[in-house]
Order: sequence, then structure tokens, then C-alpha cells
Amino acid sequence: PRSPRRRAPPCPARRRAGPPLGTTPPPARGAPRYGDSVEIRLNATDAALNPAAGGLIESWSNAVPGEIRDDQGISVHNPDTDLFMPYYLAGAYDSNIALLLTVGEGREETFAAILDVLRRTRIKGRHLRTNLDFHYGFCHWLAAQDVRAKIETRFVQAYLGAVARLFERAQEVDVQAAFGHVRRRAIEGIEDAAVRAGYTRAMDLKTSLLVRPLQRLLERPHLLAGWAAMSARHAEAGPDGVRWLVNPVDVLEELYRYLDMDRPTGPAAEAIWDHDRELLDGARALYARLKAGLSPAGFEELDGLLRTSQPPPGTPGALAEDWDDLRARHLGYQHGLQLLALPGQIAHDAGFDRLRVRPDLTVDVPLELYGSDALAAARKVLAPPPAASADEIVAELGGMFYAREAPGMPRFLEAGTHFEPGDTLYVIEVMKMFTKVTARFAGTVDECVMGESEGVVVSQGELLFRVTPDERPAVVDPAETRRRRLARTADLAERCL
Repeated sequence: PRSPRRRAPPCPARRRAGPPLGTTPPPARGAPRYGDSVEIRLNATDAALNPAAGGLIESWSNAVPGEIRDDQGISVHNPDTDLFMPYYLAGAYDSNIALLLTVGEGREETFAAILDVLRRTRIKGRHLRTNLDFHYGFCHWLAAQDVRAKIETRFVQAYLGAVARLFERAQEVDVQAAFGHVRRRAIEGIEDAAVRAGYTRAMDLKTSLLVRPLQRLLERPHLLAGWAAMSARHAEAGPDGVRWLVNPVDVLEELYRYLDMDRPTGPAAEAIWDHDRELLDGARALYARLKAGLSPAGFEELDGLLRTSQPPPGTPGALAEDWDDLRARHLGYQHGLQLLALPGQIAHDAGFDRLRVRPDLTVDVPLELYGSDALAAARKVLAPPPAASADEIVAELGGMFYAREAPGMPRFLEAGTHFEPGDTLYVIEVMKMFTKVTARFAGTVDECVMGESEGVVVSQGELLFRVTPDERPAVVDPAETRRRRLARTADLAERCL
């Protein structure tokens, strides 16, 4: 049998080197250590997350405090002029533009930081499309649910489907008409001419204050999705109308901040106007005074107190003396703000609130949001193909055009070829991704406008084929479409009251 191995005596030099391993303090670090971080990948994609090459970045806001930006030097200014240097996003490269990172001690703190970064980031240019809105809306949805949610790989596909359904409903709404409906209802039944004139003026003063942010919200699907997720904590819909949990004045201020329109600087189209800012500040000052003097438990209690003709016992003398004036100002400020419930009503009708995080942090996703058909339908809504005549086929995406699947294979279409719905028409390559574009209707090719060209760059909407459809599409009466939209708008606006 083998004899046991004898352990060598410890080396005297090693004994003199210091204490045993693990007992020495760790070396001092130059940078602090954090417990959490969030990384956002800013890509050149459209609202349906399809690659979107060919954009020109003409301006990019500077990094804000707390933002860690890795943008490959794109946003670096010219050292001589301190001006932004335009950058072309070529289709031959990866779609990633930058990595945006924030750190913090916990998940909630880190998410709050990245939301502020996304809110204040402005990147603009010609034919430029990014997923900035998607990240901003999705992160707000996650923050409204639970930032610790266990998101699975396929969830984004279902989320896009839910956002598309929400946006479809939003396109049925005319915000200006909805405001007009609320305005008419506010003065309905008031016989006193002076009182009626006062209510009318109060509503007219709020026209741009309310309509501008709501129009901006309903035009951008991912921003609407993020706000709709947050609106659940603002109000509840009941049999007697909307029950506000938060003062609508505070909700309006939050909406302006959410859209990054609360800053007076910047283009007028993207900022709150001076007279609207003055009106909103006046309302907030009034409610700050009332909260300090009456100490209500919430907005419902404050609203109930201000609807009584006499001040409650214990009201400070200054408030008691001005009670009638305070009540009138309260009613004047509140009239019309019911319209802020519109996004929540649209979300409820679209079933967007069915997408939620369970108590065990898994996500409850309606089954109909999964599948290739649901994703294809979502992409048609979020990134609709460019408008074209019934006898034309145009490029749905900008990129490299291919008329065949591989070199040496026959072309998908030739002059005289008959195609059916679902047949492949051509292939577009954008940023290393190949997309087969299929037919939406049946027809016969009259002319291949691209000729024998292969591997050429085309722009979105560029004419590729002239065709004769088997069936001519029915012409929709614009007046009938407008009538249905106004009826839908009136129904939603009435439910906000």
C-alpha cells in the first residue's frame, strides 16, 4: 500500500509575508459601488421595433446628471465650434446607437433615475426613428406595476400587441371634439346669463392647457401606454362617473412633466405656453393654501368641503372670510379637467389594463396577444405601410432591396406574374436583418420598376412595382368616417364626466 503523503513544512518566507489570506482589508476603490443598475439600449427602430436605417441625427441633448452614456462618440461636439456633428445611421451596421445607464442603491431608485434620463433625452434628425418612446413608455408601465416583475422573453411581443390595440382605440378619438363636448356639458342647464358666461370663460381659458398635451399623448402610442398604466392611480371609473383619487390639477401638472413639456425653454410646440403656465400655477397655489388650512385627508374630502356653502368648523379666519371666493375658484379650476380621464377610458376599452403583474411578480398576459398573427397585426398599427395607390406596390421599409431570395434563384415577381395574399414580393435588408415583404392583396404585375437591379438601396415609400389588383378596394366615405369618430369621441367624453 502507498504511504500517506507527507505535507511539507511551511516556508518561513511565507509565514513572514503577512496575515493569512482573507484577513487583510480590501483595497480602497476610487469609484463608489452601487447595488443596482438599469441599462437602456437606444436603437434605430420604428414604433413596432423594426430596424429603421437611413436616419440622420442632427441634434442630441447633453447627458443629464446621473446618466452614463456610451454612444460611440456620436454625441461628441465639434471641439472648435462646440456644435453637434450630424451622424448618418447607415443600414450596413448594427441598429444600436447608444447604451444609457443609471445606478442606485435599489431597483426603485435606479428606475426613477433612468425614467428621468429618458424624459429629458432629445434626439432629432431627418428620417430618424428610434426606440426612445418604447423604452420610456415600457419603463413607466413597469414602474406602475412592479419594477421587480419577472419578464419572459416573449413578453415584448405581447406588449406590442397591447399597445397596438390601445393606439387603435386612440385613433378613433378627436381630442378637440372631446373638449367641445365637455365644454357644452359644463354650461348645460345654467339659466343665469352671468354664471353661464363665467363658466364659458373658465372653459375657454383651458383650451390649449388641456388639448395640447392630450393630443400629443394620443399621437404617440408608447407614450400613451406608459401614461395609461399610471392613470390607474389617478382615478377610478364607477357607475356614477369618474372618481378622482388625486386632484386633477396635480394630474395635469404630472402629465406636462411626463411629456417633458413643463420646461419653458425649447421650441414652443414642445413646451407649455406662458398663459397656460400662469393658469396652472394659480391653481396649484390655491390648493396648496387650502391643504395647509384645511388639512384634508385627500382630494375627495377637500372637494366635498368646498361644495358646502359654509366653511367647516375650525377653518382659519382668512379662509372663512374668503370661503365663497375659494369655492368659486375651485369650481372654475376643476371644470373641464374631467377630460384628463380620457386616456384611462381608452385603455379600459382596449383591454390594456388586462396586462398586469401578479402578486408573485409573474406577468398576466392575455393569450390572444401571443402568436405571429398578433405580432403582424400590431406592426401594421404601430408602423403602418406608406400610403400607395391601389395599382402600386411601394417599399414598406427603407434598406437594401433584393428581388430574389438568394443569388441564382428565380425572382419573386416578373412582369405578368400573378400573386396572392401572403406571397413574398421582395426582401429588404436593414442593419443585418432580412425582412420578407408579403402581398396584402391579389393581383398581377404590370411592370417591375426596379428592372434587373439587385442590392440597391431604396427609401420607404419608393415605387417598386406597378400592378393590376384582382379587386378594386371599396372607397370609404370620409364623411361617414368622421361621423363615426365624432360619435365614438362623444361617448368617451361623456363617460369622463
